[in-house]
Formats: sequence, structure tokens, C-alpha cells
Amino acid sequence: MATAPQVLSAFAKTHLQMIEDRLGDLALRVREETGSEALAAIEKSTRLSWLPLDHHVRLTEASFLLAPGSRSREICCATVLASFDQPFMKPIVSGAFAVLGGSFGRFVTWTPKAWPALFRGVGELRWVADGPNEGRLVLENASPKIAGSPAYVEGLAGAFSALFEVTGCSGRVAARAAPGCVELQLDW
Repeated sequence: MATAPQVLSAFAKTHLQMIEDRLGDLALRVREETGSEALAAIEKSTRLSWLPLDHHVRLTEASFLLAPGSRSREICCATVLASFDQPFMKPIVSGAFAVLGGSFGRFVTWTPKAWPALFRGVGELRWVADGPNEGRLVLENASPKIAGSPAYVEGLAGAFSALFEVTGCSGRVAARAAPGCVELQLDW
């Protein structure tokens, strides 16, 4: 039996906190747009519980609706960076750096191994190298909740841009989606 699409509560909680920290008064409108059911589920959950992905999609879509483009992408990036310092991700990220060093190319190829720590039942993430300084993170069998949400796809691009910051590498992430597939093109 397939697992319903889920996100780790700590990740959704951190995303909500980054929205509140960075959008000021606009965060209240994001909360309203997210809806009381999704917001209550995020706020009442324990950090290590799993939430229906719908709640995180609603939060992300509300953020992109009210703070479009680069503002919301930056919030998604900040969410990942903050998550790297939290108890559920810090050992994973520290272990990756110990084994792989600070090389962006080596770190990004490892990223699909960390995906299940944050998401369940949303598809399989894999790395495809397209050249020495370019490649794609491909989410195959992507949940329609992800592939069907342009805001969530852009949020993933923002989130994965955190890899450039954490490794001190410059680069860019471009996103595209089709039914059942999300591709994030990374160039550095």
C-alpha cells in the first residue's frame, strides 16, 4: 500500500517560522490564506510527526501568492538552512560533510539520500549528471500535489538553492514540472 504524501512536521514548522520572521505583517495574510485547518495541523503537530503534504502545499502556495517570486524562494532557502541546524537534520548534514567535504558537486549527488528524512510518498528523488558543473535533481513519480503546484515547484527550487549557500558555491536552480515529474536544473 502506497504511503499518502507527507512532510516532516519540523520542516513545515520551520517554514512557517521563516515566513513569520521574514514577512512581518504580511505573514498574517499568509496565515489566513493557508487556512485554519492546515495552520492548526502544522502548529499542533510534534516536530517529529508526519503531516499530510496538503498542509505544506497550502502554506507554500499562500506564501508565493502574497510574496511572489524571489521573496518566497528566499524564504524556502532560509527554511532549509535553518533545518540544517535542527536536531532532525544536523547529524545527517554533518555526516555528509564529514564524508563528502564541502564540494557542491559531491554534496548534491548525495542529496537524494536525505530526501526521505523530510518527505514520504511524494516520489523518488535522483541525481542526473549532465556535465561537470551541471545536472538535475529529478523527482520521479512525483505526487500530483507537488507537480501540480507551480508555487511548490518554485519553492523546491528555492529550497535546493540552500545547497549553494551551505557549500559556498555560486550557481542557480531552475525548475520545471510535468505530470508525475519535477526537474530542478542546477548549474554551478
